[in-house]
Amino acid sequence: MQLKKIEEFVDDQSVFAACVLDLNTNKLVTVGDPCEHGESLFNSLLGDQEKLDNMSSYIHGQIMPRFWSQGDLSCALCLVKEDILVALFFLNEGFDSNTEYDYILLLDNKLKKLFAS
Repeated sequence: MQLKKIEEFVDDQSVFAACVLDLNTNKLVTVGDPCEHGESLFNSLLGDQEKLDNMSSYIHGQIMPRFWSQGDLSCALCLVKEDILVALFFLNEGFDSNTEYDYILLLDNKLKKLFAS
């Protein structure tokens, strides 16, 4: 993984943080501050080593990408490779659920292309 590409992605998209989780090692690399607009969403998904350790089994069989919102704060989990999960944190600008999901699908496709190159 090239950290510079992730940094450019965060800068180019309307996201304020990206957390890249290697599902083989459960190592998390973060670009930006996922707690910039509140800690609870980050903490509930990726906030400790136990959550990181369990993420691979959690997403197995799930329809991806998945997303959570708390007020105007959202997190999208995108499985960009079999062993790489990216959590994107962004402000949803008051999107309705359909618009937000369409936006997340767009981000997911862009991430998959980024990781394929």
